[in-house]
Amino acid sequence: MKTENLIYLLNPKIRGWVNYYSNVVSKKTFSYVDNRIYIAIFNWCKRRHPNKGLRWIKKKYFRSQDLRNWIFFAKRSDKRHNSNIDLFEASRVKIKRHIKIKAKATPFDPEFIKYLIDRKMGIKCVR
Repeated sequence: MKTENLIYLLNPKIRGWVNYYSNVVSKKTFSYVDNRIYIAIFNWCKRRHPNKGLRWIKKKYFRSQDLRNWIFFAKRSDKRHNSNIDLFEASRVKIKRHIKIKAKATPFDPEFIKYLIDRKMGIKCVR
């Protein structure tokens, strides 16, 4: 399998799983999953090129950007330009906390209409 196809296959699965669990306390779990994916991909690279050294594998399949090292990527060649496709990193997703709705708040009580509208718009409500 080409590296580009592997990334196209894995990215939606990782992104979907992360989006599903982004409402719970899961930052450590995301880091663990990233680590396990990295280990599996590195083993895949070593199996794919058994006669090549680790330095060659790192140069071919991984890149660095800013403070991030070991980014699994593939080079995509379009007719217009060349670009890189990176493997999605689960630990980069921000955790969105679920704010529990007040038990007294109902849409039928005019006292809580502003509270419910603000909540729907994503404005932090303090009452």
